[in-house]
Amino acid sequence: MNMAKLATILVVVSALLIAWILYWGSGMPPWAVAMSVSMVLVFALLVWVAAPRPSPEALLARELAAMSDVALVQGKVLGVKRLGERETHTLREIRLSLDIALDGIEQSVTLQILVEDTRLPDFSTGSILHFLQDPRQPERLAIDRRKSPTHIK
Repeated sequence: MNMAKLATILVVVSALLIAWILYWGSGMPPWAVAMSVSMVLVFALLVWVAAPRPSPEALLARELAAMSDVALVQGKVLGVKRLGERETHTLREIRLSLDIALDGIEQSVTLQILVEDTRLPDFSTGSILHFLQDPRQPERLAIDRRKSPTHIK
């Protein structure tokens, strides 16, 4: 179950619990009502904090994909390292070491991304990946998700 569905279920259950407490809570001591409401709020906060957010690289990819003059470049994966910091049951955070021709000069670049388990083989050492590059700031580089997808649609 993804985090959005879990958050929706939690909000509905929380609203029902709060309504029940307000309607039937007249016989409950005030501390029990306060504790019940506090627990609902704490769990809602935990779900919100734990919910996966787009990585900085994914946000940059969206921004670059919307640009009309973005440069399309290719790069070769030299190495892959699993980081394990922002992982879910289907997403893996990896750091790619890449060899990319930026402005016609071969350069080594590292990029940190989230990849779905089923797409990990596409990002293995030796793979050729497609990237979007900002022509005004060549160091701004992100994966072209149309040609090198990181998730199954």
